[in-house]
Amino acid sequence: MKISTLKAWKKCIKKVQNLPEAKHFNYPYASAPGYESWAYTHAYMLLLAMTLDKILLNKALLQTEQVETHSKACTCAWVALLNDAPFRHLGEELARAFIATKPLPCIGEEQMPYPAFVLNLPKGLLLDDTGTNVNTIIVMSYTFMVHKCSEKGVKIIVDTVMADGGLQVIGLAADGTQLISTVNWKDAHIQNPDDPFCDGFDPNLVSEAINRMMRIALNSMAAMTWKKDLLEIEYVTAGAGFGGHSHSLKQRPVYWIGKNYARKHTATTNAQSTGIVKSPHWRSGHWHTVKHGQGRLKAKVLWFEPVYVNAAAKP
Repeated sequence: MKISTLKAWKKCIKKVQNLPEAKHFNYPYASAPGYESWAYTHAYMLLLAMTLDKILLNKALLQTEQVETHSKACTCAWVALLNDAPFRHLGEELARAFIATKPLPCIGEEQMPYPAFVLNLPKGLLLDDTGTNVNTIIVMSYTFMVHKCSEKGVKIIVDTVMADGGLQVIGLAADGTQLISTVNWKDAHIQNPDDPFCDGFDPNLVSEAINRMMRIALNSMAAMTWKKDLLEIEYVTAGAGFGGHSHSLKQRPVYWIGKNYARKHTATTNAQSTGIVKSPHWRSGHWHTVKHGQGRLKAKVLWFEPVYVNAAAKP
């Protein structure tokens, strides 16, 4: 990432934060140390949404606009803002465990805790193909996005691959670029998507970044649906928003997924006998549907957590 690009992007964000719609926005959330602020994320999404508005108005096709690939991030941010998508912090240890967990293969629309939500990641956890921090992920039902766009007169062409719905996932990088993944429910859990939107970039690096992002998104969805003991609300004292003063301080919530989660770890069993100690690594986890109850007619989804082997150092 070029320093000049980052500086230019930060200037854009500052300008947006000074707009009336940002300055007078009543921020419903607080952010934790080591995470991007909600005010910054809101301005980022607002800038993308404003970009989409300009695309629509400049083409004078508000009633029939066909939103193309390059506008997907703008569209996703626009829909998320319009529908007050919930904002959730993902604990660092849990995020690393999610990256080491295979997503559930049978997940679908009915398993989504919300039709759209925003994940705030620990800074430095997820990087794009250029090594730039991706601190925020927007996760949205593709069907929900198409429906909400249609309500506003924005038409999205749905190809046959997405006819039965799926996920639209957008990673917001710190330099103003985005990681984009559009995938149907059948293929959502599969690694190395066929079309990682990587024209002009290293496809291997882009696919790796998108795979990590998708694991975080899908496993966070599963946790909010089936692992509710990981959910927690913390109240902190925070200002009313950008430009807030001391008199406007109030208790605001930080919604957590896995704030106090601690990774499972072990040492290799053959280290003493062979004298060879393997380098630290993850033994992958997975989600599994377990039958239970009389006649095993009931079913519940359990998370078999990944294990960090030889946890002498962080991954």
